[in-house]
Amino acid sequence: MVDMTPELAEICGIHAGDGYLRHRITKIELEIGGSKEEKEYYDGHVIPLINNFFKLNITGKFYVKGTYGFVTTNPNFRILNDLGFPYGKKSLVVQAPRVILESNNKLLYVRFLRGLFDTDGCIHFKNRKTGKNYGDFKRKYNYYPII
Repeated sequence: MVDMTPELAEICGIHAGDGYLRHRITKIELEIGGSKEEKEYYDGHVIPLINNFFKLNITGKFYVKGTYGFVTTNPNFRILNDLGFPYGKKSLVVQAPRVILESNNKLLYVRFLRGLFDTDGCIHFKNRKTGKNYGDFKRKYNYYPII
């Protein structure tokens, strides 16, 4: 059984959003990357979190495909697979690890959601142009949050 910590819960959220796990013959590879505009977030938060938890010294880099992040190997990345993350494509099957969902620990929930939302989430505001029940303000201004 994996000892779930708030840091690991956030790493799981980050991996669920922007990660890719590969099992090579002799190594386990973790790739995490996002838009090049997210460099500050990766350098200031994601990479230090990964480095601290896994005792690594990785740095981010720009990739030809217009992304920023890192690819590195470490046998300890197996913990992500142990938590239910598959090797290879995960977009159609990814889910929060059971140990987080069944924990009844709000801090674990929050840290997982922080990692997921920071990497794959967005918020924008829209108006209510349709519908006769909406006043001028609601029709004119983008006030309604969409997550």
